[in-house]
Amino acid sequence: MSYEVVVRDDVGFAVFDTIIKRWQAEPKQFPYDQKGAVIPQNEIPAWLRNDKERLFNFYCYICLYMRGGIESLQAFKAMLRLISDKPELFDPVYAQHLTEAELQPIIAAYVGWDSKAVARFWIENSKRLVRNWNGQASNIFRGLTNYEEALRRIKNKTSNKEWKQACRVDDRGEGFMGFQPKMVSMFVYFIDWEGLLRTDFIYPTPADFHNFRLALALRIMVLEPQPENLRSTERISEPWRKLTVRYLEARRGQVSPVELADAIWLFSLTLCGASPLTDYHERKDKNGHGMFEEAGIAHSTDPSYLSPKLRGRLERTCLACPLIRRCELAIPAGPYYQRRGDRAVAFGGQLYLNSRFLIEAHLPTFEVLYLPVAIPASESGNQFSLFETAVDTLQ
Repeated sequence: MSYEVVVRDDVGFAVFDTIIKRWQAEPKQFPYDQKGAVIPQNEIPAWLRNDKERLFNFYCYICLYMRGGIESLQAFKAMLRLISDKPELFDPVYAQHLTEAELQPIIAAYVGWDSKAVARFWIENSKRLVRNWNGQASNIFRGLTNYEEALRRIKNKTSNKEWKQACRVDDRGEGFMGFQPKMVSMFVYFIDWEGLLRTDFIYPTPADFHNFRLALALRIMVLEPQPENLRSTERISEPWRKLTVRYLEARRGQVSPVELADAIWLFSLTLCGASPLTDYHERKDKNGHGMFEEAGIAHSTDPSYLSPKLRGRLERTCLACPLIRRCELAIPAGPYYQRRGDRAVAFGGQLYLNSRFLIEAHLPTFEVLYLPVAIPASESGNQFSLFETAVDTLQ
């Protein structure tokens, strides 16, 4: 289905300002005060963080699993187990000599998904690190002062025209397999997050599922006409990247690229992802088409969301959301992350644009800066009423 992407800067800026204010607060405000608001890099142990050269290389390799298809925290935990058990794999000088037959089973055992493609990319990128950057990913960032140069150094060149243009500066512009604009942003973001960028510069927010969910659900980006579902492609990635750059330029000195990336990603993950309105269930039949059961897709007229058993989750998500009045779609993560077998792209990467059930028309909303931790009924003796507690915090 053909559609036009309309970017609404005024809505985007307003949304970003709202979530950034909560992210920058001390202590961080809802939803960033919730247990699930975890940045994956926080899992990195001190021994790895203190070894800067190894840390740069780790980030270079883990970007292969940031392209989609696996949740970031899951990928980080698996890759951290791998580097702990087999640190030599993260040494490009060693890894360049491996064969795919040797590496693929190891990656499959630790991470699972996409091990064939990752093994191939891993080995080739190791060769490129050695050939162009003396086997040290840190050298990629030496003298790096802008995103355009980051693209030249890191983005994989897929045509002779791109390659020749990149080589006008030097002969190290072939980039890395699996790295397109999203991964260039992601790699720069990781290094920036660690405070290892020698020169600060503006770069786009990595355009992933959580960015797309906020962009489309909150009507920051409007598709005309709107399809029922679509795949994440450059048609929506590029305008989103440009929007985040415009915002960062407008808020220069007030909001950093790291802050915007973390605020967007965690808002969708912690709040939208925990809402029952974005639940889904995979079909159990054997048709192999990667579809989902009707009961698992959020519909705008489904009264089952008023069930008392869902009240607690709604109070901790949609009913307390500061952006609920802007939200029009409920976009589940399942169709985006779903994979079959080692790699079956056709089953993933999909954004289901379902009209959101207007829960606020049936249940009271409340805006709070902090949400208390609910006490399980078995411990308190009475069923915990989050709504009453949350209202009390406003007085």
